Amino acid sequence: MVKTKNALGYVQATLATLLVGSGVTTASLLKDSSPLMTQGMRYFIGALLLIPLVLREKKVDSKLTTTDYFHLLLVAGFGVVAFSTLGIIALRHIDPPGLAIIIGAAPIAIGIFGPIIDKRRPTIRPVLGAAIVLLGTAIVEGNSSASLLGIALALIVMACDASFSIFSVGVVKKIGPYRLSFITISFGAISLLGYEAISGHLNFGSLSHKEYLIIVYQGVFSTFGAFVLWYQGMSRIKIESIGLFPGLIPVGALITTFFVGLAPARGLVDIIGVAISVAGIAFGLTKAKRGKARPKFSDQGLAP
Repeated sequence: MVKTKNALGYVQATLATLLVGSGVTTASLLKDSSPLMTQGMRYFIGALLLIPLVLREKKVDSKLTTTDYFHLLLVAGFGVVAFSTLGIIALRHIDPPGLAIIIGAAPIAIGIFGPIIDKRRPTIRPVLGAAIVLLGTAIVEGNSSASLLGIALALIVMACDASFSIFSVGVVKKIGPYRLSFITISFGAISLLGYEAISGHLNFGSLSHKEYLIIVYQGVFSTFGAFVLWYQGMSRIKIESIGLFPGLIPVGALITTFFVGLAPARGLVDIIGVAISVAGIAFGLTKAKRGKARPKFSDQGLAP
């Protein structure tokens, strides 16, 4: 029963990260539009879909400290708003595979700093597993192109993605995963659309039908779907394990490029890269299975 529960968690975490990866690629199709408006619309859709889950979520009687509020601000500001908007801006200077591979390094940062924020000592095996995953994604995305500015922006986006997970650790224990998702996503929608409205740049008529379809896809799948699957997976997977799965974001980005016609197939090279990434996750999970049992993880986030 326990193995079945863990297996379901692995599937949910995998699907969540693949959906986030698909969001990286589809975002490249929005790079000619205002990133503040399009991402604000995406988060508005995700927030609406999260309302039923929030209403059904069990309340946790715990008060937030000043540190908790600061971490919540970091998650919303950097993990949600900056991650998505800077991601689109970065795609003007780096291709989707290149951005995805740099974001794929986030598990290494999560493996090091996540336990520290959670007041635990980091363990080496998940970090090594994340490094192996990164090697695999580097092979998959090895033919990417980028300018120096694009690489710099991609590194910032990666840090924002990691911050979402790292600073969610303590807060989600107190307010619950769906409330945390709703608060941060709503913050993104309100701040981005609000700024566009105040600055006079909120023009829904400037978007094409294709761009609307992409925004709806991102709102339903890369935002709402990814959040729900990720947090459901977290309830079944230990903290050391969940941080490895964002390394599959580049795989999701690569798969999506074929559907939108952005990338050529490289056959065996891609297969080898994906196999190495999967091996890295398996390596990182080994100690979690053999070691002393730890509390189940429901307190780490993933930026969509």
